[in-house]
Amino acid sequence: MHQRLRPFTLALLGLALITTSCAGWDTQQTDRAEYASFSRFTDPGEYTAMLDVLPHEPVEIASVAKNLTVHHNLLAYFGVPNEEWSEVRGVWPPKAPDALAILGKTGPGDLLGNRQIKQRLRGACMSESHLLAAMLRHRQIPVRIRAGYFRDVYTNETHLVAFWEKNARAKGVAKQLLDEDPERWREVNHEYTRQQVQANKCVEHWVTEYWDRESETWRLLDANDTFLEAMSDIDVEFHLPRRYFEYAYESWQKMRTAGDFNPDQYAEWPQDGRSHIRAQLLWDFYSLLNHDIAGLDKSAWPNEGETTPERDAYVFVKETEYGKVPAGEIAELDALARLMSKDPGIDVLMAFYLESRYLRIATMDADTYSFPAK
Repeated sequence: MHQRLRPFTLALLGLALITTSCAGWDTQQTDRAEYASFSRFTDPGEYTAMLDVLPHEPVEIASVAKNLTVHHNLLAYFGVPNEEWSEVRGVWPPKAPDALAILGKTGPGDLLGNRQIKQRLRGACMSESHLLAAMLRHRQIPVRIRAGYFRDVYTNETHLVAFWEKNARAKGVAKQLLDEDPERWREVNHEYTRQQVQANKCVEHWVTEYWDRESETWRLLDANDTFLEAMSDIDVEFHLPRRYFEYAYESWQKMRTAGDFNPDQYAEWPQDGRSHIRAQLLWDFYSLLNHDIAGLDKSAWPNEGETTPERDAYVFVKETEYGKVPAGEIAELDALARLMSKDPGIDVLMAFYLESRYLRIATMDADTYSFPAK
């Protein structure tokens, strides 16, 4: 365990000052090879052969992935009646073998055939990004799965109000009020969306980041190029423009330094904004160490009254209130955000993790796919 870690002599907080310029060309090559390897949720396992039909270029692979999934908040947009939503199958957690097993039994039965909406996998950005990562890695394309936020996408109030009203009607949100007083329901729904527009709401988002050989940079790739158009009337291609994505470390630094920071801008029920940013920063960090969505393998959750490392990881990441976070952990997270802003190599991230007093989790250490456990 930890055999590939090259020696580091800097103290924990000093690591925040390291930049990728400290790493040699061989280190960068090694990192890219590591990110082309599978993780616990992206390993297709016995369904590997299904991926052999995939094209080799990232954008072409994203085009295939788009035809395989549908975001749950787009079912109404695509005109699927609420009573038929249950026919659109999903998998959780987003393990590639489970997703491929369903895709092999529905619609055309392969990955390249045209699929109707109800023949796709229902999910969200978490599941979409992990499936796309599995497909890219099958073609030996280095991929990092990143956690952060859509930013500056709550600007077209008219479009947003209409989208979320239609979505809420289809989902039956506050159905009793909708049945008893439709006009009042509409006012409440619109006011909620307007408040989010006023706050310039940042929306939780997960995206793949692949190594582009031509530009020699990491580029954001999102197979769901429909969501922003549907919700915000923003037209994007598979290469998500950087101006619409905010990395979790950027959100954390804004929260910790901006005098006019508004936590409501990042709130995602049931978490307040500060707690949610902390969770996204942790998930992004663990993901960069090849440990997918810590705590969300619900197959390893306990029965009522019992506990497991997976459940403990979820509690640590998603159920810890920011106001109750120890000062020592806050200092480590500050240092982590500074470190991640430098886009460090794997060994630097591992050194930070292994020296951390607050951020180590048992599921990472036991995950044979994770870099610290290799």
